Amino acid sequence: MQGIQVWLSTSAQQVILVYGENDPWSAGALAVTPSDQARGVWKFIAPAGNHGSKLATLASADNTQAYALLAQWLGAPVTPAATGTPAQQKAQSQTADLLDTFVIRRPLR
Repeated sequence: MQGIQVWLSTSAQQVILVYGENDPWSAGALAVTPSDQARGVWKFIAPAGNHGSKLATLASADNTQAYALLAQWLGAPVTPAATGTPAQQKAQSQTADLLDTFVIRRPLR
């Protein structure tokens, strides 16, 4: 984890970390500084969240900010809630699931 912290603090770009407030793994959460945020490294804590916390479980303001960051990085709108026709809802749900798979939830081995 020390190596990941060094990478995160020196060269990581466009990374969103999501931790659960009640997840024991959050005790060893990676640190994110304002200079890290300038490179697009962000950390969010899901209130009352556990080890399964993800973008959808963030507080409203954090959820909005996280999805805005993703939209900016991807250069396309990213919708957190399923809206529109059933086909659009399915596509949005799949996109949200795909995005959530890239969130670091536990230490890498």
